[in-house]
Amino acid sequence: NGCGNPLKDIKLSIAKNGALKVKTSRLAIFRLRDGHLEAVKERNGWWISGDAAKLSTRNCHINVDILGRIDNAINSGGETIFPESLEEKLLAVTKETKFPVQACLFLPIKDNEWGQRLVAIVRWVKTYEALESIQKIHKLKELVKKWPPAERPVAWHVCRELAPNSTGK
Repeated sequence: NGCGNPLKDIKLSIAKNGALKVKTSRLAIFRLRDGHLEAVKERNGWWISGDAAKLSTRNCHINVDILGRIDNAINSGGETIFPESLEEKLLAVTKETKFPVQACLFLPIKDNEWGQRLVAIVRWVKTYEALESIQKIHKLKELVKKWPPAERPVAWHVCRELAPNSTGK
């Protein structure tokens, strides 16, 4: 039934794409990303969240209804995970190590303790026998074992048909 009313010094709006926008002096100015400071807010002071929302008025109060995510981010153990970033990260590691992954896809599954966990789907550069494929999956697990726990897939699957869509994703 909504998240309640905003505090008095907080302005809310909805972006053209349906994302919740927030404007307040309470927001950070910068965040550290990849060793560099990055502005959190737009030039006009609004922060655009990744949450799809709608604003409604009930009993003379503004209510915020969160509808879900705008992007593909998932929540795993309190961490916000962007599957596309992990796909790029895995493909970079496999390219660097000359490991035969041609494509990969990270998908969320429900988890009672973590909220969501990741499952990885990979397509090899060539077809392998079942035992050899299982050995390669064990090697993939080794390649990502130092990733943060929320980013490590709980299951790995091989899919020969995995291919990019018409936009290359």
